[in-house]
Amino acid sequence: MALSKLIIGGLYMSLWMVGFGIYYLVLVFSKTWLYYRYTLIRVGKTTTSEKRLGVYHEIVIGGLLLSLVGLSFAGFSGLMLFHGYQERFSNNLTYMIAFMGFIKTGTSATSLVRARKLHNPLIQLIKAFNVANAAVAIVLTQFAILSMEHSPVANFSTGLFGLVIGGLIAIGGLWITFKYERRAVKVTH
Repeated sequence: MALSKLIIGGLYMSLWMVGFGIYYLVLVFSKTWLYYRYTLIRVGKTTTSEKRLGVYHEIVIGGLLLSLVGLSFAGFSGLMLFHGYQERFSNNLTYMIAFMGFIKTGTSATSLVRARKLHNPLIQLIKAFNVANAAVAIVLTQFAILSMEHSPVANFSTGLFGLVIGGLIAIGGLWITFKYERRAVKVTH
């Protein structure tokens, strides 16, 4: 059996589907957790300083989750870089993937800019997950276009680009974690 195909319940699934499925599960879990915690903090009967401390602690956890999202995508991209998968997309599917990738990028950038006006770092972090998702959509768009053109370096270049994007997402998550950990320490003292 080829490495690029898995048999699950009698269905053939490419590792592309499994890899992106794992990435999206981590992404959905992370965003759901942050929305849930944001709601609890927002409606809770606490003082302003206690709410600020709660937000900072949730941002620390959210930064770690963002790093996990980046690492999961970087791991998937590393597999693609070193093992490669021969997926071929039709022209129509490639155009649809590219269209969705650019729409995700535009809407996530717009929502992140609009969230800055709220002056709520937890909402900004949630929107940062959308930006990370848009970056991954651009990587998928690159692969679909190179695959449609039958490029011999589609796997290598997309895997390398995905590793860089996943690494940047992970580093961004760690930066957020350390930044707000220091703020939480300042609030407690």
